[in-house]
Amino acid sequence: MGFALGDVSGKGAPAALLTAIVQGMFTVLAEAASGPADALAHINRGLVRRAIESRFVTMFYATLKADGTFCYTNAGTMRRS
Repeated sequence: MGFALGDVSGKGAPAALLTAIVQGMFTVLAEAASGPADALAHINRGLVRRAIESRFVTMFYATLKADGTFCYTNAGTMRRS
């Protein structure tokens, strides 16, 4: 089981587009990553490669495994020009 909470900078269409990008990346990477930190590290690298100026994302992601193991991480991505 997993739980993710995020926030993007800005509002309107640009923020909605960035949200859609992050949601798409997260959907793919959450299953493939070795854990929360790995997933957010991949998302971070993907956003930096896109070089979206003046936009950033903060995110918290946690997983709870059937054996009771709880893992979590938080991250922020920002591109400065």
